[in-house]
Amino acid sequence: MAQYKANRPPDDTPEIDAISKPKRHFWRRFGWVIWLAAMVPVVYVAVQLVIIMAPQVRTEAALQDTMTDSVSAQGHVVLSSVPVYGGTGTLYYTVPTGQRVMPGAEVAKVFGSEAAVQAMDRAQRLDAEIELLREAQATTAVGSDLENLLGQQHSALYSIIQMLDTGNYDAIETPRNEMLLAANKWQVATGEAENYEARITALTAESERYKAQATATGTITAEEGGYFAPSPQHDRQQVSYDTVSGLTPTQLQTSIAQPAATYGATVAGHIITDYKWHFFTVLPAKDAEKFVVGHKSLQISFPDISDMTLPVMVKSVVVDEENGIAAIELYCEYMRPELMQLRVENAQIIFGVEKGLRINKNALRLVDFANDDGSKTTYQGVYVKFGNMVYFRKVQILLEEDGYMLVSPVVEEGVNEVEMYDDVVVDAGGVELYDRKIL
Repeated sequence: MAQYKANRPPDDTPEIDAISKPKRHFWRRFGWVIWLAAMVPVVYVAVQLVIIMAPQVRTEAALQDTMTDSVSAQGHVVLSSVPVYGGTGTLYYTVPTGQRVMPGAEVAKVFGSEAAVQAMDRAQRLDAEIELLREAQATTAVGSDLENLLGQQHSALYSIIQMLDTGNYDAIETPRNEMLLAANKWQVATGEAENYEARITALTAESERYKAQATATGTITAEEGGYFAPSPQHDRQQVSYDTVSGLTPTQLQTSIAQPAATYGATVAGHIITDYKWHFFTVLPAKDAEKFVVGHKSLQISFPDISDMTLPVMVKSVVVDEENGIAAIELYCEYMRPELMQLRVENAQIIFGVEKGLRINKNALRLVDFANDDGSKTTYQGVYVKFGNMVYFRKVQILLEEDGYMLVSPVVEEGVNEVEMYDDVVVDAGGVELYDRKIL
């Protein structure tokens, strides 16, 4: 034991002080930093656990929007039309869709081959270009007329762009010619082109060569006057008004669902004898309640055809209470070329457009409130989050569409209490909500 003490250096030896004093100084100065660094992962994990365990309230802002009050339907488009028959062969239509023709007027030529039709089409385009050049050459535009010519070019260009955007390729020819004519007149008026005679001579010779390749084997004429509509290949047969109007709702439903019969190859087109037409459809009886005979403020569109909407009037509503359906007849006095080849089509019947606040339908709740007499009254509404509290707000629903509802934009206490930009609770994260609840 004495030996051990003899070999042990004294506590106050310089060697021990030289080692222990720097360590004690280091821990006094930096120990809290190391402790804090060690606690960071612990605190992070604790915060994440709190976030996971705490209820996640999801909200969406109530924003202004518009919705269309409409119903989708499928039905017969019934036109007053007469078939135009012609010989077999390849047809070249000489009048556009929708043009009015007189009895006996030529509507198409018959050719022996597709190559002959293409040659005829090329010749017609060249003749049209020649006419534009002759008209441009005769211009005397000066001064302010140049501004008009420039405006005509821009207007025609915008029309072409719009038609390309809507897929209305058949109508591009008209604004194209307008733009070309205005451009040619501009060149004449500004002296950029003194004479188009050389160009006209060359185009005329080219047109004659194509016409020599396009010898028609026959012509097709209209037997009655009206608006001409060419028949596409395998054109679907139309139904008459007398046939459709006499069907019961169940019979009409069956008729609409049947595969359409087609005309034979000898039908070249139709003459639409009247600009008035009808649409017959079958809807659930509940939807039919919105249709009032004589109502004229409705509109109809055919989304598969174009974006156009046309005004229609409700002519008749026949309800089949036993089967829960109703036959609806709509009447229209506006004719468009796009309508002339319609048969059984998908339609959108529009009652109107509403403006309001768009709110997720998942936010809607039915809440009971106690009355002074001890009874309860149920209100429909939503919970709105302000800070860390939620408040119940009554709503007045105008329309519903695609998982959302449109509520009245007019704030009225007790009726409609949601305001624009309110944070509406869409998902409470499993927490039971009540008015003035602290989250």
